[in-house]
Amino acid sequence: MIVRPAEPGELAAVAGLRWRWIQENDGAAAPESAGREDFIRHFVLWAEENASSHRCMVLASGDLGIIGMAWLALVHRVPTPRAASGVR
Repeated sequence: MIVRPAEPGELAAVAGLRWRWIQENDGAAAPESAGREDFIRHFVLWAEENASSHRCMVLASGDLGIIGMAWLALVHRVPTPRAASGVR
């Protein structure tokens, strides 16, 4: 097993994990929500459009494929007296 950045072709598998996680922890999707396949398409587009600020890491197993995920959101730091712009 290895932890690494998700590759573009793996985002649908990550979306499937996200769907399953919600199902297991919060129950069925809300009645007004899209179906699983629509969600996966939307999720992949969102991940591609937000790749500059949201990085997806995956846990990959050679024989099982993508079995885990984590997201890192990159944002500007809160300003301090030493770095008023919050960029440091």
